[in-house]
Amino acid sequence: MIFVRILRRLLFLLLVFFSSLFASQDSVVILCYHSFIGNKPDNHYDFSVSQMSNHIKTISSLGFRFVSWQEILDGKVKGAKNVLITVDDGHKTINDVWPLFKAYKIKPMLFIYPAIVDRKSNTCTTSNLRVLQDQGAVLGGHGWNHLFIAQKLFDEDIVAFKREIYYGRKKTSLIARKEIDVFAYPFGVYSDVTLEHLKLAGYKYAFTIDKGVQPLPISKGRGPLLIHRYMVTFYSWKSIRKILENGGLEIAGK
Repeated sequence: MIFVRILRRLLFLLLVFFSSLFASQDSVVILCYHSFIGNKPDNHYDFSVSQMSNHIKTISSLGFRFVSWQEILDGKVKGAKNVLITVDDGHKTINDVWPLFKAYKIKPMLFIYPAIVDRKSNTCTTSNLRVLQDQGAVLGGHGWNHLFIAQKLFDEDIVAFKREIYYGRKKTSLIARKEIDVFAYPFGVYSDVTLEHLKLAGYKYAFTIDKGVQPLPISKGRGPLLIHRYMVTFYSWKSIRKILENGGLEIAGK
């Protein structure tokens, strides 16, 4: 019995030690959303404005602060209770949640692929994206036409591969009215050759959808071209919420 008590005490002390160790590390929970239509029950990547409002209220009620990409780059994000919102694909319903974002001072990152900008009715226009950018959004690359930018495409169609990275960056930079240096992998797919060409194209940072709380500064963990994000879906939100309830202490260091 004495041995069991000692063992339990040691386990408790170890738990306290590692909890304090994680708590002392700066980190951010990066969330990836897509659209805010709300009438597509078969689309688990979509949320209504009301659902998004509930997500934001939950995050805020748990004591998390919504941070911006610029604050992260400037080294102003401290502690573990930080959330960065990103939205992929440039769906026009970003405008429906924009008043909500403004109310909570959320400055999201919007990853877009120019092949559909000004061409599809359900997508933000160039002028629309620039307005959002002027109000605090950060525009980033997401390829030219959202292809699987990995070794297979490089081997089978190198022209298409390079178009996604180089031409995509050029056109997205024109929309953003500045040289962009942030990227999000379409479908979350990448390989070594992808990272190599992103660097050559001028990208400094790239976001995956590999689960994990991102340690700060961004150079920590796996490096600036393999930044962790949580893909938010109807199903994944429950597990993400548990991580938030745990204080965002699950540091992804590999």
